[in-house]
Amino acid sequence: MIEAFSLVVDWIMRRGAGFTVGRRSKAKASAAKVPPDPWDTMRLARESAERAEAIAQSRLNNFLVADSIVFLSWATLFNSSRQMGRVPVLLALALLSSILSITWIALGRRQWKFIELRWAVARTLEERVDEAHTVYWYVAKLRETGELEHSTAAQLRLPWYLRCVTSRNVLVLAPAVFLVASLFLIWSSLV
Repeated sequence: MIEAFSLVVDWIMRRGAGFTVGRRSKAKASAAKVPPDPWDTMRLARESAERAEAIAQSRLNNFLVADSIVFLSWATLFNSSRQMGRVPVLLALALLSSILSITWIALGRRQWKFIELRWAVARTLEERVDEAHTVYWYVAKLRETGELEHSTAAQLRLPWYLRCVTSRNVLVLAPAVFLVASLFLIWSSLV
């Protein structure tokens, strides 16, 4: 797996800052390429990972809003007067919520794998520079071990409950909680 990350990083470094647009010859394209600035490359890798994480959180918020609307629809119909044909609609809303939750659990896991890949590329790029210029390495070490000691910083130790609350867990646990609640809605619809 480390070799795959190294290949991705090497490809990014070889690609360079010069991009070709349109139909240019290979000679002109290779002459236009400029060697990449390692600081700029590291900054872009970190920004890419941060942007991917923000997109994942935005998508989670979209799921929460959509499933909340389904829950409110179910509650409104459940508290309305008893009418014929109400139970199938309640079941349909509860099943829709269940399907949404199962789908978002899978999507949350998938999104986090891509985010981890982007952070791994950023970390690998930072390993190529000296320790005084690294930024993400400290965050990665704190996330992995829960402890951080550095000569210029005080020792930092995260308690177990703060290590459990990560965006990876939230991307999966929030839809899982909604899944359990929607299963309760299915049961309540039948009773």
